[in-house]
Parts: sequence; structure tokens; C-alpha cells
Amino acid sequence: MEHIVPLGLIHPPGHALPMDHILLLLPNGPGGKTKLKTDIRAPGIVRIFGIRSVIYKRDGVVESKIYSIAFTPCRELTFYFEAINDLSDSLHKEIELQKCEPNSQKEGNREFLFCEYLVDYVTKAGEIIGTAGGLNGSNTLDWGSYDMRVPKLPFLGRGDEGPNNAVFYTTCPLNYYSSSLKDQLYDKLSDPDGQKRTAEPRCGEIMQDKFGTIQGNWQTKKEFRKDGDTTWSPFMGIGHDNYNASKGIIGVAGTISNSGTINYEPEHNGTINRESSEVTADGKIYCYQNNRRSNDDTALSGRLLIQLLDPKTLKAEYQEKKCDEVFKFVSPTIYER
Repeated sequence: MEHIVPLGLIHPPGHALPMDHILLLLPNGPGGKTKLKTDIRAPGIVRIFGIRSVIYKRDGVVESKIYSIAFTPCRELTFYFEAINDLSDSLHKEIELQKCEPNSQKEGNREFLFCEYLVDYVTKAGEIIGTAGGLNGSNTLDWGSYDMRVPKLPFLGRGDEGPNNAVFYTTCPLNYYSSSLKDQLYDKLSDPDGQKRTAEPRCGEIMQDKFGTIQGNWQTKKEFRKDGDTTWSPFMGIGHDNYNASKGIIGVAGTISNSGTINYEPEHNGTINRESSEVTADGKIYCYQNNRRSNDDTALSGRLLIQLLDPKTLKAEYQEKKCDEVFKFVSPTIYER
């Protein structure tokens, strides 16, 4: 792999809230135009208990198909790989006789068809279980872990908890390796330019909620949601960059604007780009706009006005203006947590 993206990446629309898994960036193939087709191996003797396939369609035409694999070394600990291009022959045999009526999820002109399979397959350590990358393949391999033995993360509101509230027990998959290999993997935690994350926890964090401030996870109240909103649209994440925790970032999935981000240098006074953990229900309107370089290709060009009403409610509005103009709400949306 080239590098590892730490936990907590904010990249809307699908990840307006901090991402609960790391990303392994696959190496480039010959010529650098596509990622090298890479074998994915079982990281130990583990039991694979679930496989999911997802078919992506745009305007009714199939674009791609990927798989995810869930596995466990013990009852309380679950790992998963996502964005696998193809399964090994052994795993194909585990699912090929199972019938599936796919669940459909539509997002505008796109459709996602999900099939889930229950299996019981024990791997050998290092056994090839699939491939990633290659022509038409993903650039990354998603890797996550949930550990029910650790304290529950104290979110004030998340909204995308999923089955069994698993996201509340998110951990870093790298932490389960022996110390020497763990150190090698931790050394790859960096941004695309090679800048390493130095803040603790080094593997990143997904829980940034801070009571009494705007920092953390939010979603629009139901009455403010619009026709055409996707399942992602209601979410907004306000926190810190997963590569450089001293930088601020806001991820908007939709509803109040096109999906996008605001990346900024936090200020510790005033009402423009104020450090999110310092914005309280003081009656003031705060303004946020992009003012720093980012590897994110989703930067919003305008400004975001935010006012915290109480610990569980805020007002927000996106406007195609800059923060040097008068702060005034025209048609704000209410978010809650």
C-alpha cells in the first residue's frame, strides 16, 4: 500500500460524518493510471460470517460491483474489508447457491443493489480471500473493526448507527497487530503528500462531539428535509481534519447545499472560522468559509452561517457569499442531535 488514511475522514456526501474505518491506498500499476490489482489476504485464522455484494447503477446501466467481507477471530470483535473487486473461488462457492432478492436504494440517477449472504468459512492465515484495485477497481481498500469489549463511544448524536449500534464500538484495526508490525503500519498513516498524523490517537478518531458547542455530528430535523434528499443528505459533521487535527473541517452532505466541505484554519476570537469547540449558544451568528489548501475536491465556494440555539439544536444556512459581508439568515435549516 502507498499510505493509510486515518479514521475520521470527512468526505461527503457518503461520509459527512467522520468515517468509521481506515483506507488502505493501493499502489499504482504500470504507467500510474490505474491501481495495481492486489491480493487481499486473511490477516490470521479467522471466521468469515458475512459477505455483501453491491451493484452500482447509473441511469439504469451497471457501472461496477464490489464486495465486502465480515470476519471475526472471537465473538466480541468484528473486522470487515470493503471495496473488494472480486472474491476468491472458495468464497464464490460459499455464496453461489444462495438466492438473493436484492435490496434497492436510489440516490438521484443512481441505484445501489445490495445482496447479503451468511456464510461460515474459516480461513488459513494469509489465505487469499479476494482482490482489489486493477482496471475499473477502487483506489482503496476499506478496513474497519468493532470491538464490543471497549467502552462505548459517548456520541451526543450520530444518526447512522447501523446494526447493533456497532459504530459506537469503532476501533483501529492496526491496534490488533504485534508491536513490530503495528509500528510499520502506523508509519504509513499520512495524507497523500506524505504528511504524517502526529496527534493522538495516531490512528484517528471518529467521536468529536463536544457538549454545549457546535462541534460534532448533526442532522436536519425531518420537517426541513426536501424531496430528492438522499439518505445521506441530512448529515453535517463539524470537527477537525483526520490528517492534521489542528485544522478545522465541516462536511455537508446535502439539504442546505450541494454536498461539500469547508476547510479552514480555526480562529480563537471573533465570529469568522471560529474554533468549533469554542462556539456556544451565545446568540451570535458564526461564519465559515474555505481558507486553506486541501486535498479534498469537494470544497464549497460560498459561506456557511451557523448559530447554536441550545446544546441539541443549531441553525445553519449556506449562501454564495463571503464572510466579509453582513451575517444574516434568509432561510435557515434546523439541525439537531
